[in-house]
Amino acid sequence: MDQKTAMLLNSIKQVCTHYAQHGFWIITMILDGQFEPLQGDLSDLNIMLQTCGHDDHVPEAECHIQMLKECAWAIYNTSPFQSLPPFMIIKLIHYCTFWLDAFPHVDGVSDVLSPCAIVSSLSINHNKHCHIEYSAYAQVHEDLITLWLLAQPMPLHSS
Repeated sequence: MDQKTAMLLNSIKQVCTHYAQHGFWIITMILDGQFEPLQGDLSDLNIMLQTCGHDDHVPEAECHIQMLKECAWAIYNTSPFQSLPPFMIIKLIHYCTFWLDAFPHVDGVSDVLSPCAIVSSLSINHNKHCHIEYSAYAQVHEDLITLWLLAQPMPLHSS
């Protein structure tokens, strides 16, 4: 198993663990052909892998990726920076994913609950989640408690 395949498998295991903590079990994954080497490892996890053709992509995933890119591009273009370091780009994608999953989808399983509320039991609180927007300047005070909190492992979705 090469390093990329190992990283993909580790990420899938993290997602499976997160879902299992909230009572959901992944039984089928529909993925692109690049995930084909994971067939045996996923079957060990009791997950059935369905892959699409050689040059095909999963339409639902491609649509979500395109929407995520458009959201990130819009925020990037309104930021005061000419370029972003890789860490900020990763956080930008996390930010966009968080807010896209914070509201119910039109064709989702619930008209009331967001994907984030269903999977993570997290409800959006304006006072907690809307203090500052991405790439805004902020003056912060770092004390020992803050530094201790930063040293703690972060969950998949912070509450």
